[in-house]
Parts: sequence; C-alpha cells; structure tokens
Amino acid sequence: MFSLHFHPHPILYSNMSPMTVALAGATGNIGTSVLEALLDANFLVTVLSRIHGNSSKLTPHPSLTIKEVDFNSTTSLMDALQGAEVVISCLATLAIGSQNPLIDASVAVGVKRFIPAEFGMDSRNPLCAALPVCAPKAETQKYLHEKTLCNPRFSWTGVTNGLFLDWGLRVGFILSPAKHTAVLYNGGDIPFSTTTLADVARAILGVINNQDPTANRIIYIHSAVTTQNKLIQYAKEKDGKEWRTTRKNTEDIRQESLLQLAKDTEEDTAVAMDGFCICASWNADYGCDFSSHLENDLVGVQPMVEDDLRALVGSFL
Repeated sequence: MFSLHFHPHPILYSNMSPMTVALAGATGNIGTSVLEALLDANFLVTVLSRIHGNSSKLTPHPSLTIKEVDFNSTTSLMDALQGAEVVISCLATLAIGSQNPLIDASVAVGVKRFIPAEFGMDSRNPLCAALPVCAPKAETQKYLHEKTLCNPRFSWTGVTNGLFLDWGLRVGFILSPAKHTAVLYNGGDIPFSTTTLADVARAILGVINNQDPTANRIIYIHSAVTTQNKLIQYAKEKDGKEWRTTRKNTEDIRQESLLQLAKDTEEDTAVAMDGFCICASWNADYGCDFSSHLENDLVGVQPMVEDDLRALVGSFL
C-alpha cells in the first residue's frame, strides 16, 4: 500500500539546542506538508503569518510559534526571524516575486540557509525562465546569489520538483481519476517529473541536514517520471472504466495565457499562471524530465516504484 507518511531525517542541533526554522506560507498546499515534516522531525518552527491571515487554521503544537508579520517590511520580518537558522519560503505563486524583504531580513539576523519558493518547473531552462510564472524565480535566484557574495555566512538552496503529484491528481491538474477525465497535453506521452508533497517536504529536510553539498544552487528531485497516458492506464487497470479525454497543444496554451495575463486582473492572472505551468510541464523542450540530473539520494528522497505509482492513482478513483 502506498503511503504518504513522513520518515523524518535526524534533527540537527545548534549549541545543543533544537534548530529553529522559520516557515512562510504554512497554510498552502506545500507549506502544510512542510510544516508537518518539520514538527515530526522535532524542529522548533516559527510560522510567519500575514496580519489577519490564515494562521488560526493551524493546529497548536508545543514546538510551533506563530508570528504575524508584514511581508513588505524588513524590520517586521527581522523581529520575527530572531533565532532562526533556516528560513523556508512556501509563498503562493502570485507572491513569489516579493521575497526580497524576507531575504533581506534573513541576512540581517544571521540566517544560515534560505530555501526560496522555487518548487516546480526547471527555472534554469531558458524557455521556462522566460515564462511569466517562472521569471520571478529566476530574479530571486539572482538576488540570493548577490547576497551570498556579500555575506559568506548566508546561503540558499532551491528545490525543483516538477508538478505536485498527489495534489495534481486530487484537483485534476494532471488528470482527474475521480471523474475519469483528462486534458492530454501534446498527446499525453510526454515524460514529466512529478513529486508528492511529502517527498518535497522530505527533500527540504534533506537540504537542512546536508547544507554544505546543497549550498547556493538548485537541486532536482522527483518521486517519479511518468506520462499522462501511463497514469490513465493505471486507472483503467484498477476499475476498467473508460476515460473522456481532450487534447491540447502547450504552445497554444502559452499564447492563450499571454492574452489572459494582459487582462491584468487577479483571477485572469491566476488562470494564466496555471497555463504557463502546463507549458513547462508537458513540453520536452522546457526540460520537464529531470531523470538525467536527479539528486534524490543527496536529500533522502526514494523514487517510487511502478506499483506505488499505480496504487497512488488508484487511491483517487
């Protein structure tokens, strides 16, 4: 049976005390999984919450502290980050271009490792970097690099993981097992890297526990490399039902997304960003298969075997 439970890495200690990790975006899809993994691994966690944000949804925990901050104020962030050795940014897609104050505050208070909201497509691929959804990630990397040149005790690591596998099956972004429907991009046979939320969180723990070899660069992970048609095959093997599919070309989606973005409303921007993610995830020119440069072993992520992947798809039927 496939399991999404965490297997925490050994905790790191600093001066014989548990390490304090600050987390921004703790109530989002990836942030929720990261918070669970950090607490399971016995870290002290400071959640940075927007003023009047969603932090009230978080379950109280003896190792959890919640601090409301103004994410546009370096001073506000500095006060909240006192004592933190690692900062993890899991800010939502529309906020990833505004991480500089959090980076500045991290540098100012002596944070050793910053993990930006990099999660997703290969931002080192030139085609990806040109997409509006990815350009802020590339700019953030540049800013982080500049900070490391002036502050040798400060470092960063980006985690690139492709699509969120379990999330993508649950909400119908990759395909919709519950409804037996899918939009097949570029035919549905494009191999793409994809990672469960639990494995992304596991990789973050691996970065914290392996800071020297992961310093100041991007690392690539995935739970599996697969295709949309292969996932549909697994579903059919499970329940025998037929699927309703449509086909779309990712270049057409890119053009449509640019038009959507030009409407300049928050709703249209969100739709456009999803479209750009589709472009990067199902077109081989965008580097959507990480198989040749994986670093799973470095951060403790075990690739899924086919039976595990088949079981995961079946769990959403």
